[in-house]
Amino acid sequence: MLKIALTILVVVSFVMLMFLLRQSKRMLNEVQKQNAALPKKPRERELHPKLKQDQDK
Repeated sequence: MLKIALTILVVVSFVMLMFLLRQSKRMLNEVQKQNAALPKKPRERELHPKLKQDQDK
């Protein structure tokens, strides 16, 4: 009886793990699609403060 209960517990845990893995993969794909749809804005390049000082001199 104990072996059967443990086997069922392992199977249920494995099924739950697969379900959660599928959900996380789906959510990740949604976020990646949203990020790909957004226009990319290049940031201004900033010089390191010491290099700025050298450039100003």
